Amino acid sequence: MLAAAMLSFAGLAVAQDSPDPPGGLSVSEDTPGEVVVSWTAPSGSGATTYRVARLSASDGTVTLASGQSGTTYTDSSVLPDTEYRYYVWATRNSVESGSVSRGIRTGGGPGAPDPPSGLSVSEDTPGQVVVSWTAPSGSGATKYRVARLSASDGTVTLASGQSGTTYTDSSVLPDTEYRYYVWATRNSVESGSASRGIRTGGGPGAPDPPGDLVASEDTAGEVVVSWSAPSGDGETTYRIERLSASPGTVSLASGHSATTYTDTSVLPDTEYRYSVWAKRNSVESGSASVGIRTGGGPGAQVGGL
Repeated sequence: MLAAAMLSFAGLAVAQDSPDPPGGLSVSEDTPGEVVVSWTAPSGSGATTYRVARLSASDGTVTLASGQSGTTYTDSSVLPDTEYRYYVWATRNSVESGSVSRGIRTGGGPGAPDPPSGLSVSEDTPGQVVVSWTAPSGSGATKYRVARLSASDGTVTLASGQSGTTYTDSSVLPDTEYRYYVWATRNSVESGSASRGIRTGGGPGAPDPPGDLVASEDTAGEVVVSWSAPSGDGETTYRIERLSASPGTVSLASGHSATTYTDTSVLPDTEYRYSVWAKRNSVESGSASVGIRTGGGPGAQVGGL
């Protein structure tokens, strides 16, 4: 899945006396072809410099700046309609912080309409995902292209040259993660895409997924995952998995009866995604999932996803 593919796992343990990560990270493309990355300096005294890196599916991780003193970086080497993730580290007294990161998908090329807005995906009827959006501003006939991404079948074009602003996908599988993309075309020029993900529910008779899923690292090196039980009667147990770049998907618990789980096997400054399933009457729900990036070891602030 794209979400997994776009995770950056450049995280390494950082020293106990490392500075806090940069704060207030933002990425924007106000000018087509230029992504501006900005942040605020971490608290504390002493000269601070920054390292900036960019991750994409096509060229992997690219270091854009090292030893930079300013808190803004402009990346003029991006491609249209491409997903990127930017990472920034702070260095003070020769010690580097954990990273902060934020993603962006660039817009279409010159003359392109805006991407469709208000994109939503829902599965009100099991086995049918409804994708809907609003037309971009501006005049002229607009057509749409719709694609779906999943781990099992990659990218599948669902519609091309569609005039309506709703598409129903009846070919989805239960408990499967999908990401939908919609492009607008006007005057033969295609926009950048709008995208949104969804995980389909379990099969017939399945309970609802666990609710209110959260992950926190109040104690360094321990991620606590908690959730609320789905509605309905009957004994409920839970299955818990963790995804990271290395070693991939790890099964943490199966047949777990409590609604909280503490993972003590995490590494500092590393991005993880936790998924939890509910099982009742031998039928398993779809999953709920939440991401977290662990902090930079004892004494360092937790960096944001």
